[in-house]
Amino acid sequence: MADNSVDMVTTLHTIEHFGLGRYGDEFDPEGDRKAVSNFIRVIKPGGHFLFSVPVTVGQACIAFNSHRIYTMKMVRDWVKCLTY
Repeated sequence: MADNSVDMVTTLHTIEHFGLGRYGDEFDPEGDRKAVSNFIRVIKPGGHFLFSVPVTVGQACIAFNSHRIYTMKMVRDWVKCLTY
């Protein structure tokens, strides 16, 4: 998909699964971050990114090979290039 080509990306409880090899994808520890980067890349300036992931007040972890659990700092770092 072309850069800056969509008004909105919506992904609900999927990012935490990317790159864990559970659904036929290859194991890639950076799979979730790569996905977020690609989602952001295709959003037009002024567009929207609506997503949800599991968040903890404790330490981030991977419930291998089911899903990841993030901290709010990790999530904020992903989208720091966006205005919100």
